[in-house]
This record gives sequence, structure tokens and C-alpha cells, in this order.
Amino acid sequence: MLSGLDWLGAGCCQVCGVSSAHTVCALCDAELLRNQQACQQCAVPLEQAADAMLCGECLRNPPSFSQIFAPFIYQSPVRDWISQFKYQRALHWGRWLGTELGQAVQAQQLTVDLIVPVPLHAARLCQRGFNQSAELAHWVSQQVQIPWRTNILQRIHQGVGQQGLSRRERQRNMRRQFRVLQTPAVQSIALLDDVVTTGATARAAAQALRRAGVPRVVVWAVARTPKPNTSFITAETMS
Repeated sequence: MLSGLDWLGAGCCQVCGVSSAHTVCALCDAELLRNQQACQQCAVPLEQAADAMLCGECLRNPPSFSQIFAPFIYQSPVRDWISQFKYQRALHWGRWLGTELGQAVQAQQLTVDLIVPVPLHAARLCQRGFNQSAELAHWVSQQVQIPWRTNILQRIHQGVGQQGLSRRERQRNMRRQFRVLQTPAVQSIALLDDVVTTGATARAAAQALRRAGVPRVVVWAVARTPKPNTSFITAETMS
């Protein structure tokens, strides 16, 4: 795995700057926007709790995965940290995000037989230099003591970048994007990704694994993107 030890801010909180043994101090961590009220299947944040807690999309078009677990809402500052990790190689954020995800998985007592990071296409991997999902899988695996493998799933079409695409464009872009290289002798797999935006990637990857014979597929991600115009109460809006 890549090393995040080249970070110059060791010994202080990277948000407020106070002396801290952690990347994010306890006070700043407590103010992060967590995904506590969400669809029980796709984890899209909901403004109001519903009796069934399933969103309209999952009711109309049930996905191949059993559940998405994403502890954070994809808004600042978590959104900024993911972007810095992903595009600027700020590897200390990868370690922090992966460890936070692993701790959240443990807190919810979630378990699977195997973790499989969502793969990048070979061209995108060459361009970026690393797969952020594999980097996260390393830290999550260490936290939850579940093995992870990168030789299960392959991205066979590069397509266009997902960033900036609409929900429908993302779903069209992801059709037949993945191929299962080998079906592991397990009952359950957690697909691991940094962000779930529309769920198109998660749906396509889970569908490929289910078609290959994996009985149960879940998705673990750091953050989930809310639908447009969804509002949340935060510490800033209350002050």
C-alpha cells in the first residue's frame, strides 16, 4: 500500500489545528455530517424518516446489492478530504477515511466473508497511479480483520468519467462495465468504494457478482451523495 506518512501535519488536527494525536480531533469529528437517516437499502440520505425507510428508487427498481452502508453524507468537509485523497494523493486522508469506515462497520456489527474494492479501468489506474478504493480496502481490512482481494472483479470498459454526469447518464455509462475474473467460494462480499453517488456503479458491480453466483453482495462506502436540493441540519446552520 502507499504510505501516508509524508504528511507534514502530524501531531495536530487537520481541521482546526489544535494539538491532537488524531488526524481529526474529537470536537471536529463530532461535527461531521453523518448519514443517520437514510434508505435502508441504498443509503441515500432522507430528509424525513419514513415507516419503511426505503426510497422510491429502491421500491421501483430493486438493486442487486442487499444494502449500502455509508457512514458519512458527501458534503464538506468529508467531500473535500475524499477529493484531496483521490486527486491530489493526500494519502493521510485515505488512511483516516478507511479507518473511520472500518470503525463504523464494526460499530454496526456488519460482517462479510470478503472485501472487494471497486476496480478502476487499467487506463484510469495508469493515469491516477493508484486505486483509491483498494487503498481504502487496505485500511478497512486492517480494522475489521476481513480479507480483501483485487483479483475478483475487472472493469472492462473505461467509458467516460462519472463526475458531472446525471443519474441517467451514469446508469447508461455503467452498463456491462464489469467482468468477474473468478468467483470466490464465499457467501458474501462487500464491494468497497469511496463514494456512492447515484448508485449506478454499485448496481453494475453487484449485478456482475450476483450473476457469477455470489449469494449476497453489500456495498461499503465512506460517503453517500444526497439527492439534489436535500437539506440537512448541521452545526453551522444551527449557530
